[in-house]
Amino acid sequence: MTNKQLIDHSNGNGNGNGNGKHNGATTVKDFKPIYLPSPEPVVVPKVVEFKPSEQPVLIGRPGWWSHAFVWVIVGITGSGIAWACLAPIEQAVPAMGKLEAVGAAREVRAPNGGVVREIFVKDGQKVKKGDLLLTFDPRAPQADLESLKKLRDTLLKENQFYNDAKNGNMAGGSPEWRSLMESRNALLSENEYLRAQLSGGKTAGSGGGDFNANQQRLLVASRAEIQSRVAAARLQVQELGTQLGQVRGLLEASRKQLPMQQAQLETAKQRFLTAKDQLTTAQAQLPRAVEQLQTARAQLNRSVEQLETAKAQLPKALEQLEVAKAQLPRAAEQLLVARAQVPKAAERIETARQLLETDQALYNKIKPVVDAGALSELQAQRQQQQILTRRQELAASEADILTRRNEVVTRESEILRRRQEITAGESEILRRRQEITAGESEILRRRQEITAGESEILRRRQEITASYGEIANRQGEVAGREAELLKTQAEIDRLVKEEQRIQVAIGRAQEQLQNTVALSAKDILTKIADNQKRVAEIDSQLARFRLENQKKLDEISSQIVKAEQAVQYQELRAPEDGIVFDLKPNSPGYVVRSIDNEPVMKIVPGDNLVAAVHLQNKDIGHVKEGMDVDISVESFPSTEFGTIKGTLKLIGRDALPPTQERPFYAFPAEIEMERQTINVNGKEYNLQSGMAINATIKVRKRKVIDIFTELFQKSTDSLKTVR
Repeated sequence: MTNKQLIDHSNGNGNGNGNGKHNGATTVKDFKPIYLPSPEPVVVPKVVEFKPSEQPVLIGRPGWWSHAFVWVIVGITGSGIAWACLAPIEQAVPAMGKLEAVGAAREVRAPNGGVVREIFVKDGQKVKKGDLLLTFDPRAPQADLESLKKLRDTLLKENQFYNDAKNGNMAGGSPEWRSLMESRNALLSENEYLRAQLSGGKTAGSGGGDFNANQQRLLVASRAEIQSRVAAARLQVQELGTQLGQVRGLLEASRKQLPMQQAQLETAKQRFLTAKDQLTTAQAQLPRAVEQLQTARAQLNRSVEQLETAKAQLPKALEQLEVAKAQLPRAAEQLLVARAQVPKAAERIETARQLLETDQALYNKIKPVVDAGALSELQAQRQQQQILTRRQELAASEADILTRRNEVVTRESEILRRRQEITAGESEILRRRQEITAGESEILRRRQEITAGESEILRRRQEITASYGEIANRQGEVAGREAELLKTQAEIDRLVKEEQRIQVAIGRAQEQLQNTVALSAKDILTKIADNQKRVAEIDSQLARFRLENQKKLDEISSQIVKAEQAVQYQELRAPEDGIVFDLKPNSPGYVVRSIDNEPVMKIVPGDNLVAAVHLQNKDIGHVKEGMDVDISVESFPSTEFGTIKGTLKLIGRDALPPTQERPFYAFPAEIEMERQTINVNGKEYNLQSGMAINATIKVRKRKVIDIFTELFQKSTDSLKTVR
């Protein structure tokens, strides 16, 4: 059986129905082609070329395992789709945070500063209320207490010295206090001497024998000094009277010269003002002349520029005129050529119109013959094509003659424009030459004005120079007269002052004579008052010292009480149960200063911890209070130690701004844990505040198929924003 017969048999042609269909379910694609060798033996001993199209083919059914493989794939796919549509999975929201104590951490401060002697706890250690945390070195508080007591004794001794010194006992006391008391007693003794000098008697003698003898000798010396002063004062009064007579004679002579010098000064000033007015007039006229000269020069420069511009534009105008004249013949020649081409174009139109009429008449004659079938229709179409060609030629000729006529009009317009340009150029040249002539006349006139202005300025400057010389002369004369007048006036003033001085000196000498006879009681009383004031200041200063000492005693007493308490309280104990956190002293010798007011350590309540986490904006809409949470502590991986169950108890109402550790807006949340310990190798370890955690909040259950549909929906939505 050949290949063609096998294919025909498989197509059902062998059953005799001839419809191309077969009764069985087997098709050609269900059979495998099998090439069989030719049934005839090969008798020719040569290599025969293999030709598959000439070999017989057998088609058989495939193996059962291929059907099974296909159905297994279909079953797995269908089961997966069914599972994805029916099986639920947990949808969770991740959150990060740390463990925190429910209560706030209690800060532990030392009641007084000091040096740490011994530390009994360490960071992370659990303590109970009353447990000893650390002790302080008692030596420093004890030394402070002894120093305060010594300072108190010193202040008490100073107060006692003040009381004894007022009673006359100067023994003891500080050097400052003794110096003040000695100054006070010296001022009181000096006041006693001044009172005795004022009354002319002797001192009371309260200062002792040596002191009284000194006071008596001082009184005798004072009386001798008074007598010598009286004689000297009288002689001085006589000398001053003689000097006063001489000064009055000189003053009278100077006053007689003063009016004559004043009249000479007024005459010199009048001459100076006249010269100054002349200078002002000349100076006022000079700027106007300079301004007129500058204006004339500016106008000259402008006229020169205009002349140069006109001269520069004249060659250009001549050149444009020559160009226009040169272009006029060529434009006329082009006009003649264009006019000559118009008749030729008209002849071509007439010829084309005649040919069109001839072809149209021929077509009208053969059209009935073609309709009758005597001539072929191709002949008629060729004639129609010929007619169309003639019409196109006629249209082209008409367009050409229209173009020629337009060209004639254009050339005529160009010739007219060229002639107008020639006329305008000749007018422009004439105008430029007139401008040049006018500019040269204007320049000549401006130069004459400049020459006249320079002469005027020279004359004004000569007048100003002469006025300056006159003013200098008059000013020198005025200065000389004023100097003479000032000299005379100064001499008069000097003599007047000398007269006044001598009169004052005479009065002072007379007063000194009177004061010399009897010592001024005012000076003595003033000095007594000053001494009493200084005594009062010393008493006030001593009282202030005593008051300050009393204040210091009160302060030191309170400091002594505190120091005694500091000596007693050298142990620091735990105020409540909890875990030690942020322990500042790391070794004995750590110095705690009371002025810093910083906590030595913190006690964190360790009984109840919560997980504080932060939720992102994209997750906050799915999270609600009361949801179950799985908590994984980073220190104990969940794959090895498991997770801790919890419940979401609190969600913040507002988002927290980003920070350096958390660069996104987040909502704070708290999770209550079911247990506070974690099992490590069969042992329970307590969790500590501050441990980092990862929380998984179980939001809801979703079908697996929803994940794929959501991805497909996102991809579809992203197409809406594609540019």
